[in-house]
Amino acid sequence: MARKYTVRTKTKSFFALDKWMTVLEMRAFGWRYKGQHTQAGGWDVTVNVDSGTATARRRFYTFLEFRRDKPYSRNFFFGLMEVLMSIMSWIRRFLIIPIWIGAIILIVAGIMGASGGDKIIGMDPCLFAGILTLLIAYLPSAIFCLLGWGFRKIFKVDEKHRQDLIENGYDPESGL
Repeated sequence: MARKYTVRTKTKSFFALDKWMTVLEMRAFGWRYKGQHTQAGGWDVTVNVDSGTATARRRFYTFLEFRRDKPYSRNFFFGLMEVLMSIMSWIRRFLIIPIWIGAIILIVAGIMGASGGDKIIGMDPCLFAGILTLLIAYLPSAIFCLLGWGFRKIFKVDEKHRQDLIENGYDPESGL
């Protein structure tokens, strides 16, 4: 019995400072990056009854689009790892603006030497804290990227998927 494959599309919101990590995470798990898209959302209307005026602004949502065949891998651990990566990615993207604002403030304060405290590893404590903040935000995602990519290579997930497509009558080069 032939297995049926479909193309699955996934969209992810992002911020400019974090787009690179989101693309890296998804590609590590076999998703193909299909671009950045902007979509009109809705309208924000403000009515001022006192002056008899109204203003309207259109909202736009920008997101990244990824595609991958479904099913891609039948390995339980690969799926579990991808779910954990998705959770970590969501948390990072949810907190990215406060993380970057805090890190920039700490780094600028550290460069200016505002703390005047003892040095940690030869640098100002604020500078160290700013760099550590970014490291804590991005290191788990980088580890998941390496695990996903390594898992795909060690267990030949891409080769097995390609072979399954051929065996079930699909053209693996047709593209997504």
